[in-house]
Amino acid sequence: MVSSNYRLWFWLVLLVSLLYLSIVQRQRKKILDLMFRGEYQQALAFFQKDLKNRFASQNLKRVAIYNTALIYHRQGQFEDSIQWLQKLDAEKMDRNLQSIYYGLYAVNLLFLERNFDQVADYLSKSFALVRKPQIYLYFSYLYILQADIQQASNAIDEYHSIKKNLPKTQQSFGLFKVRLIFDREFENLLENLFIGIYYQTLNEISLAREFLAKAAVYPYDNFYKSKAFELLMNLEKEN
Repeated sequence: MVSSNYRLWFWLVLLVSLLYLSIVQRQRKKILDLMFRGEYQQALAFFQKDLKNRFASQNLKRVAIYNTALIYHRQGQFEDSIQWLQKLDAEKMDRNLQSIYYGLYAVNLLFLERNFDQVADYLSKSFALVRKPQIYLYFSYLYILQADIQQASNAIDEYHSIKKNLPKTQQSFGLFKVRLIFDREFENLLENLFIGIYYQTLNEISLAREFLAKAAVYPYDNFYKSKAFELLMNLEKEN
């Protein structure tokens, strides 16, 4: 009888814990949606609460720091983003968080146009941990900045190859690791922007205009949309 009661309590506690975890995950998804929609200050306020919460786990605080860095990045504040990333220790992260940490750090440096060797190294580390095809869009831009058009073309081809072979659903679950949430609309923005830049570099203006125009009508404000619009306006003036 006693053993039966223990089992009952065990399953009850497990059920309540899983229910609580599900509620927390839904709340976190809503906060990320604020960031994805460009409501940066509201999202930032939530992450700052996590950092000030003395009961929050170290993993939750690491994620809050990363997401704060991501918010600054999407606003084009790359130095501020790097400063937040420097608060993190990659050795203490799980595989998923390590991957996006290296990726974001690399792209900050990429748009600051410095430390290209470190950019290439960090992009490679990010991809080795989680095979995200967007890494090759960043590689293409890196090679364009280095005036290596053949390598940029190879990177675009690799992007399409990896994207084509991805599973239809791409999520990462785990009770004790960071869960990756994929922003599909933003990924489309990246594709249109960087492929537009690639065609602009090749002086294929009509194709460049087509892709940049798609990026420029992304529904939420961020650095990438603004860059696409700026490039598109420059093309219209020159042609």
